[in-house]
Amino acid sequence: MKMKKTRLFILTGALAMLLAGCGDNDKRTKINFWAGFGTKISDNLKAQIAEYNKNGKYSENYRIAYESDGTGYDNLLDKISLSVTNSTYPHLAVGYPDHMASYIASNILKNIDGYLAQEAADENSKFDIDDYIADYMVENTSLETDKDGNDLTWGLPLNKSTEVMVVNKTLLGFLQSEDSTIKVPETWAEVEEVGKKIRTVMNANFKTTQTFDGKTLDFNFDASEFRPIAWDSTSNMFITLVRSWGGVYTSAESYKKGYYQFDSDPTREMLTYFRDLADDEIIGVPGTWGETSYCSTQFLALKTVFTISSSAGLDYNIPNKGAFELEVHPIPYKDADSKVVISQGTNIVMFKQGTSEEQDVAWDFMKYITSEVNDVFASQNAYFPVTTTMLNSDLYKNFLASGKGENVTAKEKAYVDAAGVNADIYSDESWNKFVDPGFLGSSTIRSAVGTIIPNLFVTEKDSKPMTIQEAIDAATSSLSKYKPK
Repeated sequence: MKMKKTRLFILTGALAMLLAGCGDNDKRTKINFWAGFGTKISDNLKAQIAEYNKNGKYSENYRIAYESDGTGYDNLLDKISLSVTNSTYPHLAVGYPDHMASYIASNILKNIDGYLAQEAADENSKFDIDDYIADYMVENTSLETDKDGNDLTWGLPLNKSTEVMVVNKTLLGFLQSEDSTIKVPETWAEVEEVGKKIRTVMNANFKTTQTFDGKTLDFNFDASEFRPIAWDSTSNMFITLVRSWGGVYTSAESYKKGYYQFDSDPTREMLTYFRDLADDEIIGVPGTWGETSYCSTQFLALKTVFTISSSAGLDYNIPNKGAFELEVHPIPYKDADSKVVISQGTNIVMFKQGTSEEQDVAWDFMKYITSEVNDVFASQNAYFPVTTTMLNSDLYKNFLASGKGENVTAKEKAYVDAAGVNADIYSDESWNKFVDPGFLGSSTIRSAVGTIIPNLFVTEKDSKPMTIQEAIDAATSSLSKYKPK
């Protein structure tokens, strides 16, 4: 299907909801689409659904009925899982690989290989599965195979993000004015070197207020509260660094069975290195400051210069009223052969729900939202386009160029900076935007490993920190079901 695009979409409020199929008087057959997005993402998505419901191939008789309560992806998984017994699950939903594994196990997920074969055989089809960025397709094709050993395809990528390093450009400028050798680090060795220099400069400036480049820098806090670099997600940090140091995080036989593989020498070598950085007060995680999830509060308070966070969560690191300028850079890596960054975000999947024609409508919408207007969705939400065509579309190119213009807000610049890191750096073949195999229980392992680094970095007053093996053992103590053979 190819629709005339009047982009960017500006439908909002009641009009967008009406056209998206929320009107009480709409008699068209509903194709139910469930998500776990919050208000901002949902509002943008509703506008695109509204356009589809108005001008789509099947819009005379069918409409996409979107539903999201904004309570998150795990609650969406629970909701769909509870709907299996009475078959009230939707036609479409968003989900992660471990969610997809659960749906396959419940025999409600429909693989889309039949539709892909139809598209390939149709000379008039403009759909090309090879146009999807390969890194984003892996999690959709690595869950299960057919009887001949061929990978089955269970969904299409929808909204993708990754991790980036956000830099307080103003604070960095001040530090460089005191020591010109301080720079944005590209490797972890440079983080160690630059981190020590930053601490030297800051040690002379705690409990003071400085002015630099017309901005006020309030350093009225203790040295113990400062770290040159921070990382929001301790799960992502551990998983990424295991790979960067040459280790293996998990492995899977199929969606039914997988194992942890991180209790290894490369992991212990990596943890030793980062424990030393923590001991030298160079790196921090949320628990360093008594937080549970993010380091954005500390970043805004000038208690760290560099913070690694999700590109989709940039909003939390943008200061009020232009208190300082920021830049977005790629995350550090160990060496040129280990440039790895995690790929995050959901896929859109189809369930064994409805008539054959209803499923045809669901497939048509899957194509539309992922390959025809995904550049709009990405540019409005700090996500990345999922196809090469969308990444190189005029609209997205204009979006990337917009951050270099005048009168650009800090938020707009941050979004464009992050998109540029993805388009110009992470998309280079030297980088691996990885995703680990999804299987039943992979989310349990992910939660468990999130405790390892905090157990090494953060201790209660007067308590003895865990050794590296103790931290690993504490994480694996609840994972006996996933112990490698």
